Amino acid sequence: MPTARPLPLPAAEVPLELLLRDEVQLLLDHFAGVMKMQVVFFSARGEILRRSRGIGNSGYCRLIQEKIFGLERCLERDRLELANCAAQGKLRCYLCHAGLREAIAPVTVNGAVAGFVMLGQFRAADVIPLAVLEKVPSQHYEALWREFLKLPKIADDELENLLGLFQMLVDYITARELVALSGDRIFERLNRYLEKHLTEPVTIAAAARAAGQSVSSLSHKLRARYGASFKTILIEKRLRRAGTLLREHPELSIAEIAARTGFTDRFYFSRIFRKYRGCPPSAYRDGRTTED
Repeated sequence: MPTARPLPLPAAEVPLELLLRDEVQLLLDHFAGVMKMQVVFFSARGEILRRSRGIGNSGYCRLIQEKIFGLERCLERDRLELANCAAQGKLRCYLCHAGLREAIAPVTVNGAVAGFVMLGQFRAADVIPLAVLEKVPSQHYEALWREFLKLPKIADDELENLLGLFQMLVDYITARELVALSGDRIFERLNRYLEKHLTEPVTIAAAARAAGQSVSSLSHKLRARYGASFKTILIEKRLRRAGTLLREHPELSIAEIAARTGFTDRFYFSRIFRKYRGCPPSAYRDGRTTED
């Protein structure tokens, strides 16, 4: 997992700039810290956007790049695996030329691959591959072994669990809308504004100002993109938060959940919830789709 170098994509295929929220850095740091590995967020072009802090390239990889195979060999493999991941559209785990395992997963925005998250530099065995040892200059032999054994070891029977956790990290980033394309900047601003003011009386005029649009322009863009009005989008966003509260906080009353999601009247909240979700809030909380 070396330093960044853009993938050689034709100009017509170069994606828009990928925007990452600050929370992404915290996620990478926490995950990497617990697993003692490196986590890197790449753009669709292969440029490093975020890297887990405090965990750079391992000593083993530095020796491989500087004293044995050279940096370009690693960069070439990264380009190949990023391209394979984009083509397959799913998580890949592979063995690099230095004998280490790495995993890479695509991150999608609006159904298209907009970037990648790579988890790397862990070993599956206690021995360095013979193909590597044959290339090691004698003066670096002991140092290479020492650095290799420092790397975290993930046995085959543990690999599935690690990859499952890694996929959950990527899914969380996508589900929480922590990434967006620069072309979506208007919707990113709108989303942040609504999240911040969801419990308050929100008007389309105030939301339009926050998004840098006129009311008519924002309304048109929302209709074109989502096929819905601002009011419907606001209600849906409030109901999604209400659904989370209903399931995760059973100690809260319906009135409290209504207040925490921007509904001043619990009866209006219940009526709207039933209209959009097909069941009352109490049934949704219990996992039922009807009142029966």
